[in-house]
Amino acid sequence: MILGILIDYISMKKKLNRLTNANIDNIKRQELDVGEVIAQLDSLIKEYPALMDDSTTENIAALLRMNSDSQENKKIKDVLKID
Repeated sequence: MILGILIDYISMKKKLNRLTNANIDNIKRQELDVGEVIAQLDSLIKEYPALMDDSTTENIAALLRMNSDSQENKKIKDVLKID
């Protein structure tokens, strides 16, 4: 579940960035809010702390390497208590 949220977020972010680079008139670029993602993750971890086992932690760390925004990655790691 946690991995799914992060995969969707990073995938949508990459697709929106590609649209930004395209020369398309009259398109509104949607901004993704990492705060919303963090709030969802925080809620899940509080309700289901067992979700963050070693395997999930390793997978999330690998997934975050795909995200080039180091500030977002730090916020996500902080809420998930990943070093």
